[in-house]
Amino acid sequence: MAKVLLVIGFVIAFGAGWMMNRGYEMRTRQEHAQAPTTTAPATRPHRGPGGSFLTAELNLTTDQQEKNESDLGQHAAQWAG
Repeated sequence: MAKVLLVIGFVIAFGAGWMMNRGYEMRTRQEHAQAPTTTAPATRPHRGPGGSFLTAELNLTTDQQEKNESDLGQHAAQWAG
């Protein structure tokens, strides 16, 4: 009798998990079907006078930009080899 109850318990547990998975799949399909399509921007971000998007966003001075470039060059050399 205990074995039968154990098997029935496993069947119920697996059945409940299977039903939950089906509900999740159906919900995600509906969300994807209703999701608006987005497009990538047609242009790239404007580059400032320093020539770098990061420089323009951070409003770096020329001294700060030169220090940043030299620091990045040192780190790139370390990472490369």
